[in-house]
Amino acid sequence: MQEERPEVMVIMETKSREGNMENLRVKLGYEGNLVVDCVGKSGGLVMFWDKIIDVSLLSFNIGHIDVSIQVAKNHAFESMLEKINSSTNRLGDWNIRKRVDHKKKINKWGKELKMAINRDNPASWKNIAYCEEKLDVALETEEIYWRQRAKVDWLNNRDKNLRFFQAKASVRKARNRIKGLKDELSVWKGDDDEMEGIISSYFSKLFTSSNPPLVAIKLILDNVEKTIPSYMITVLDAKYNEKDVKGRADEKNCRPARKVLEDYAIATGQLVNFSKSAVCMSLSMCTQDMENLADLVGMKLMDCHERLPKTLIEEIYRLSARFWLDGGNENKRKMHWCSWDRLCKPKRDGGLRFRDLETFNRALLANQ
Repeated sequence: MQEERPEVMVIMETKSREGNMENLRVKLGYEGNLVVDCVGKSGGLVMFWDKIIDVSLLSFNIGHIDVSIQVAKNHAFESMLEKINSSTNRLGDWNIRKRVDHKKKINKWGKELKMAINRDNPASWKNIAYCEEKLDVALETEEIYWRQRAKVDWLNNRDKNLRFFQAKASVRKARNRIKGLKDELSVWKGDDDEMEGIISSYFSKLFTSSNPPLVAIKLILDNVEKTIPSYMITVLDAKYNEKDVKGRADEKNCRPARKVLEDYAIATGQLVNFSKSAVCMSLSMCTQDMENLADLVGMKLMDCHERLPKTLIEEIYRLSARFWLDGGNENKRKMHWCSWDRLCKPKRDGGLRFRDLETFNRALLANQ
């Protein structure tokens, strides 16, 4: 850096904070600097500039620094920016010309090939082969162009999938947009205000009931204690037993559960979407009983997965540690300088953010 001595310099992944970068600025002899501190042991940005450069900060965060730079006229930096802008414009013009040339060549050799085929005589056979070769070259050039623009690096069996690449490149920058909606009378509405009204009306009615009867409200409130009675405190303080934890899933218990949900929905106006709800049952039940009870409560049956054995989790940890810390070499053991628990911590805390499989397994089971 001291040999090249650029007038503006940006360093990424400094893994340092403002104090260290200030010392580096003084050592390198720069006039000003802007520092974005690292997070833990990763990240960090710094920008240095000389006094002849006028820098105005626009925005910054952990991933970028956005500034406006002004230099004196006839300065080398300004000259460089002008050359970059000029090169950008010239490259854009060149790209347009090449794009037009591709289309012209494809059309030209396509017509030549068609004319040669229509002649259908031995003298034109050689010309047919020549036109086919030229057309293949033009198509391949066009194919490469769209493949690079679409940022897709694969082709199945070298097919001329130009329509796919054109769509891929065009859709990449497109934004999802709702052009219109149908109201309750199936009338198409395309105005923004009208669509906003349709969406608001739909979701306001989706999970609400209209004018809940007082009888339903009273039924719910009559079964809710205003204060916790002494007998309930005794029950809550008692230790759980197997009978308390395991409930029996049968028709007798499922019907009241469905009735409670329906009464609560009517009284509160918060409807339960049973078509999007699911029920999970013990694996000890037979499949037929599970399906019958799921139909009874009006919900779909969801697979119930068991918790991973602790021995399996420890074996996965062991194999992962051998791979990352020993390089996957089964014949050569190395010193493990960090515990696996530390490697599972976030990067900002000095870890590598590996998953804690036991916690992750419990989270997945809780969501099922």
